Amino acid sequence: MPRSVPAQDAKIGKKIDFLAAELGTAMAPLGFTRKSRKLWRDSGAGDERCFEIFDFQGGKWNEGSTGKFCINLGVQFPALLNITGQLLGEPWRTDIAQHPDTAAAAVRGRLDAALPAQREPWWVREMAAGRDIWFTIGPSTDLAALSAVLVRTAHNYVVPWLEKSASFEGMFNSADQLGQHYLFRVIVDALRGRTEDARCRFIASCAARLQEPALGRVTAWLQAQGVCLDQGLLADGPDR
Repeated sequence: MPRSVPAQDAKIGKKIDFLAAELGTAMAPLGFTRKSRKLWRDSGAGDERCFEIFDFQGGKWNEGSTGKFCINLGVQFPALLNITGQLLGEPWRTDIAQHPDTAAAAVRGRLDAALPAQREPWWVREMAAGRDIWFTIGPSTDLAALSAVLVRTAHNYVVPWLEKSASFEGMFNSADQLGQHYLFRVIVDALRGRTEDARCRFIASCAARLQEPALGRVTAWLQAQGVCLDQGLLADGPDR
């Protein structure tokens, strides 16, 4: 049965919830799960298992039947959160590892990051690449039409953007790395057996940023992965 479109005077939260639900229904055949205003897909395997996520964020000043929302995008790697949480002594990272959340993603962006530079005739006025996009909803907004635009946008742009970043290689090649932790590339090099790359990268960009006891845990973990880190070399690192 088709979902009922909220009335014009319905609360703004109910209208955003309607859009999220419509998008969830449309994306389910592609493997996406929806909970409230968040949609995600579990993909990949082993260390590269990840959550491809996008969610709706309501505007801070939403009130009554009028307001705004944006769409956040993210790719989250549980293995990287688990390892960094253990090594840095930050259990909150391991606590959230299995819970899809764009705030915990290694690659993050907003909808504009996924859009091409060239506008399409079917885009709504707010849509533009390279600009933070906040959709406006008022009493006269055609929610069914806006929903259709969001579904088309998700299929055409959001899913390819998520898929492009849903691997370690894609994560490092992504232009949007706001959530990427400075240890991630070292950890990935070590997991992939690129021990010399891991050693050089650790000395160049990580060793000086770590304090005990995290430094000891990280170096011990790297050595267990076959990365050679002698104490003399550590002492010669940047700012040491």
